[in-house]
Amino acid sequence: MLCLTMIDEILAALRLARSKSGFSQSYIAEKLNIEQVTYGRWERGQTPITVKDLIRVCELLSIEILELFPQSQKRPAKSKVQVMLTLTEKNQIDIDLLSAIHQAIKNYTK
Repeated sequence: MLCLTMIDEILAALRLARSKSGFSQSYIAEKLNIEQVTYGRWERGQTPITVKDLIRVCELLSIEILELFPQSQKRPAKSKVQVMLTLTEKNQIDIDLLSAIHQAIKNYTK
């Protein structure tokens, strides 16, 4: 599982990407057909976000999901991550499991 610091960094990157895009939390929530409070809780780490929803947010922000991971982390090969996300995106997966997948791929690519 991810340490709290890394989760905080991922969520901070999500907030920054949204801010740079010029989108409000309300706008993102509207596009995802959810309440603004739900989206705000995702960004604050108060409610886990599923991989499927994280992918949808990244698509709205026109960013790759790997852009959310801290720069200090070695990024796994994109194709391997895409395969893992494809296998898991239909399930309700929180950010901790996504991070575990990231770590497993990172270890595999060493």
